[in-house]
Amino acid sequence: MIIIVSATGQAQETINDLRFVKSDQTFSAMASTGVFLEDIDADRDFDAVISNFGQSLVLKNDGAGRFVEVQQVESLHGVLVGDINMDGKDDLLSYPSTMIYLNNGRGEFKNIDNAAVRKSEQLDYCAHLVDLDNDDDLDVVTESVTGQLISWINDGSGQFKEGMFKLPANASFCDLNNDRAIDCIVRESKKQLVKTGGVEKWSDREGDVGYRLYLNDGNGRFEDFSFVSVPELVRSGNRWTWFFDFDNDGDMDIVFSDRESHLARILENDGKGNLRIGQSLTTVTYGKIGTGDLNNDEYIDLVITNRNEPAQIWINDRKGRFYDSGIRLEGNSLSQGCTIKDIDNDGDQDIFMIFYQRGSASIWYNQIVKDAYEY
Repeated sequence: MIIIVSATGQAQETINDLRFVKSDQTFSAMASTGVFLEDIDADRDFDAVISNFGQSLVLKNDGAGRFVEVQQVESLHGVLVGDINMDGKDDLLSYPSTMIYLNNGRGEFKNIDNAAVRKSEQLDYCAHLVDLDNDDDLDVVTESVTGQLISWINDGSGQFKEGMFKLPANASFCDLNNDRAIDCIVRESKKQLVKTGGVEKWSDREGDVGYRLYLNDGNGRFEDFSFVSVPELVRSGNRWTWFFDFDNDGDMDIVFSDRESHLARILENDGKGNLRIGQSLTTVTYGKIGTGDLNNDEYIDLVITNRNEPAQIWINDRKGRFYDSGIRLEGNSLSQGCTIKDIDNDGDQDIFMIFYQRGSASIWYNQIVKDAYEY
């Protein structure tokens, strides 16, 4: 790994033909929970929505990878992005107030009242946008601080009513058996968060430790299908599980981390929803993981962000394993993950990294296409 400071003073990270340059653009330092990169104004570049505690930010891309803040959205814990009313434009869902903001097509968002979902406010710790009933629109799942889930079914226009689906606690959602119906997978850890007398605490949990998969029958009924033992899982919660097809076999695999055992590992999917333990990656501290093809070889690579440590880039060897590139992307001590997409429209994927409380979001521009042309 080589660290370079260019004549312009820009920090750079590079290894062989993979190189990143940090943008000099700064953003408001807020307590961020995630960042979404989507084309919200239909101008063929990726705009950004930074999900924050308090006020989330809507940023428009100028087409060259620089952003202008255009709107703030009330969000006590954050926002989600998705086409809620099926008009082909990405909308916003803030939580725990569960307010819906519809996109007018120009990347401008207007709050609409949805009393049905808003009555769940006392339960919301976070939320999910997912098609539970397989009717091609996005439903809402609200989640309590202890992981209890309630479904809200979309009529296709962005109006919701409470669903009757029985959803296991602490579930994450993805189609894991390639039947085009969203399944849910539950992290069953050694400890679980419980709330007694208004006080939240971690307590020991009895039973198997690992991931349990519930398959959707296509009508929103979830049936216990498989279990993979992961004895190292200590903390429950769905915020530490990510889905991606790392081996290019057409099904979704899993990468996860555990903030107490400091584990990061792959779970390999056989395409039917049977999972097996895969490669163990690096030691992590509150590690969150971004996925994207960083070296343009059509295989998904990883960016592993850590608290109190630089982010690490792990490259897919196209044979079913990842290796540490040695590249480290500096940030502040409270990294909250990243999203990987082509921000500056130059044909390679860049990294938009966000942080919690102590610093501005940062962008790292991938130079692999630029370097190839210059060479």
